[in-house]
Amino acid sequence: MRWTEVYCAGAWLATTYEDVQACLRDPRLSVARAGTWVNSSGADARAQLHGLKSILARSLLFTEGKRHRRLRQLLAPGVGRAAIAQLEPFLRHCVDESIDALEARATRGASFDFMERFARPLPLRVISRLLGSDAFERAELVAAAESIAHFIGEPTPGIEAARAAQQGAVLLIEHFRQGLASQRTGVPEHASVLAGLMDAHLRERLSARELLIQCAMMLFAGFETTRNLLGNILHAFLEHPLQWDTVRGRPERLRGAILEVLRWNSPVRYTARRARETLDIGGARIERGQLVVAMIAAANRDPRRYEKPEEFRVDRAQGMPLSFGWGAHACIGAELSLMEAQLLFARIAERLPGLRAAGPAVRWAENPVYCGPQRLEVTIALGARDRVASQGEPMPMSLSGT
Repeated sequence: MRWTEVYCAGAWLATTYEDVQACLRDPRLSVARAGTWVNSSGADARAQLHGLKSILARSLLFTEGKRHRRLRQLLAPGVGRAAIAQLEPFLRHCVDESIDALEARATRGASFDFMERFARPLPLRVISRLLGSDAFERAELVAAAESIAHFIGEPTPGIEAARAAQQGAVLLIEHFRQGLASQRTGVPEHASVLAGLMDAHLRERLSARELLIQCAMMLFAGFETTRNLLGNILHAFLEHPLQWDTVRGRPERLRGAILEVLRWNSPVRYTARRARETLDIGGARIERGQLVVAMIAAANRDPRRYEKPEEFRVDRAQGMPLSFGWGAHACIGAELSLMEAQLLFARIAERLPGLRAAGPAVRWAENPVYCGPQRLEVTIALGARDRVASQGEPMPMSLSGT
């Protein structure tokens, strides 16, 4: 048997690629568990956290069936290929602006936090633009989104985390309510996600509350996973400079390298489902109402799926790992996240070839679900581009002292 029932107070634990993929695509295993989850956070949760339960239960993340299909159809065009292709010039501008500011203030040997400089602000600016919001400029809104991530990232969240998530969600909803009320000239052309939702609302396919909830949750979801992915990519390349050498200057290889980072160090470690009915998967008989935890990070290193899975190899070329999910609830913004990562590291390869770690260790975020650096100190060699051009050879991204 490939399953065990010893995790998280008796929940079933799926760990192989085959079993996790089966769980993620099986409609008999439901994501609609917001109410039970919130109620379990404390003795007073049922009375105090009705608002949070209502918000989560109406968001794309925790809906099922017809409602989920309807919301996904309304949101998908805003983060589809056409929309993100139009976003590329803005994304390139954001990256170059950050690098320009870094180079203007840099001194030889000075370090900076990659997460603060690039990984956090870039996806936040992007999703804010798609939602027609200035959230990336407002610390209280970023903190609100992070409080939701903290709650969702806890296997058994406490009442304080649940209260903070509720306050954060309410704050984000109010932010979008005020923003829509003040937009007398209509939705900005670049705000493709918001425009799609507004159009659906005007056609009575989406209620006003549903619209605001999707905006609030898209803001949270649109940068939490991506910032972790960006940090994980840099960390992987710093630890494997020879692998980075095979990618630098070869943009056609960059997407495959990023997929390998997703496999090797998934930004989302696991997700959970609740059984709608009694069913059999992978040799396990799961009773109605039981919880199933799909261990994405473990599945991505399943030796039955990947040869030498502990090795980081950018030429692995074995398709999409399970890091963005699978099936009906696969991450709707996966292509957007990949584009952000590809463009950022293409520009880093061109403009910051001497990037290297400044210090021996990465400080990882303390969140069981989301995996990424909390802080990642790096430094650049000033004038590196000029020296590389004059010497005619690459300067690898590497760990200090290597």
